[in-house]
Amino acid sequence: MSNNSENGDGDLAAEMPPLLEAWDCNKVERRTAADGSSVWNCRQPGCNKEFKGLNSTKVLAHWLGTKGKSIAKCKGTIDLLDLRRYKQLHNSKEVTKIDKVKKDTQMAMEIQDTQAEVVASLTGHPPDYSTPNSIVLPTRRRKSPTDGMPIISLLGNGPVGFASAASASTITMSPPLSAAKKPRIFGQPKIFSGAPNPQAEKAMDVAIADLIHSRGDSFSLSNCPKFVRVLNCAKMIPSTYKPPGRNEIGGQYLDELYENTMVKTKTALRTDSELCGLSVFGDGATMKNSPLVNVLGAGVNCPSGVLDIIDCTGHCEKGA
Repeated sequence: MSNNSENGDGDLAAEMPPLLEAWDCNKVERRTAADGSSVWNCRQPGCNKEFKGLNSTKVLAHWLGTKGKSIAKCKGTIDLLDLRRYKQLHNSKEVTKIDKVKKDTQMAMEIQDTQAEVVASLTGHPPDYSTPNSIVLPTRRRKSPTDGMPIISLLGNGPVGFASAASASTITMSPPLSAAKKPRIFGQPKIFSGAPNPQAEKAMDVAIADLIHSRGDSFSLSNCPKFVRVLNCAKMIPSTYKPPGRNEIGGQYLDELYENTMVKTKTALRTDSELCGLSVFGDGATMKNSPLVNVLGAGVNCPSGVLDIIDCTGHCEKGA
């Protein structure tokens, strides 16, 4: 519910600073409850309702009446100027989400294209840019079967049930197996589900966390698009696959990835360089007592690209 605005409200709304977060509005109060938990109160006239937790997205959803956010709509009287600011904040957040998805998708495509070109260089085959299911961004895990997914099957005999897109509870049965194609059953038949196995997923989570912890890697590695690319590629290889050894990783794969990256970096720097120019900059770094100088370039199509890393050990030994 909102108040009608008077003449000139548009000018007043333009003068009011935009909200960066819902907490910036004076119509919400954050505080600590008696039991020590964090709560917030809606201070819109006629509401004054209390909610647990501190979630700015839910505060905004409460004011705007956004569905699917697990929070009740504000029943107070919201000023029209405030309502416009809330809508502006909501729209800006949606634009940010869309931009992030576009950026993540573009990065995933660039990673796939680069690796496809390296594979082509190593195998002598044309690069395959259309590998099925090769670009899969992290999403929420499915809680219900999708269309065509097997629901339940009895190994060896009995038909397979598939989920229908029209209704999650609808099951269509496939034709029974012919007698000649029925596999032999050894032991007790097992019931399995085509839906994700929570125990297997948790085992994967633990394996990833253990790898990151034991090697001292950044905790954000699990969200790295190149790590996601590794998981996507792992879905399409046989169980007999063995990863490359350290000599291969530090040899042919390092050389091919380096050459591919340098070609792309220099191409991006040269594009439109006659019109917009180029910048060269750098800094020093010490890696395991080795003094290094990083040489980088920047252009209109490449904000930062590594051109060279110079080892200054010999220079330092001469005392120059």
